[in-house]
Amino acid sequence: MNIALDMASIYKIIVNDDTLKSLMNIPTAERSNYGILLDKYFLQTYVSDKFTNDGICRILLRSGVQTETNNEYVKWNPIIIEVFVPKSKDLQSGFQSKSLQITDRLYSLLNRQYVNSFKMIFVGCYELISNTVNYRRMAIKFDYKQIYS
Repeated sequence: MNIALDMASIYKIIVNDDTLKSLMNIPTAERSNYGILLDKYFLQTYVSDKFTNDGICRILLRSGVQTETNNEYVKWNPIIIEVFVPKSKDLQSGFQSKSLQITDRLYSLLNRQYVNSFKMIFVGCYELISNTVNYRRMAIKFDYKQIYS
């Protein structure tokens, strides 16, 4: 079991994707500055009260509650990725939603992909109530099996 390594590997995939950074409208000058990326755009935290109304897209990565399988030594580990997009920037031309485009990109990056030695499985995508005023909040959830001995 190495949950810290698993989370770090998923985090690296997300933070290093140029298409995702482009969809999030991250300025080109900030796209390779990991200090800014990790402090401002990609947060690894459980609570979403860290968000302010500065009008930028943000991604929050966290783990969820493990669930049982038929094997007592194997559990499902959920990874939940929340996407925050200002409502003013969400609806794009052609009625495409920026928040859904970002979740689509996360789906293509992680679904059925091997990260370390485990395979990510898509569970669902849904909208959540946003406590941050004028933001749309989406969540996409993946599971992977972890062996405990």
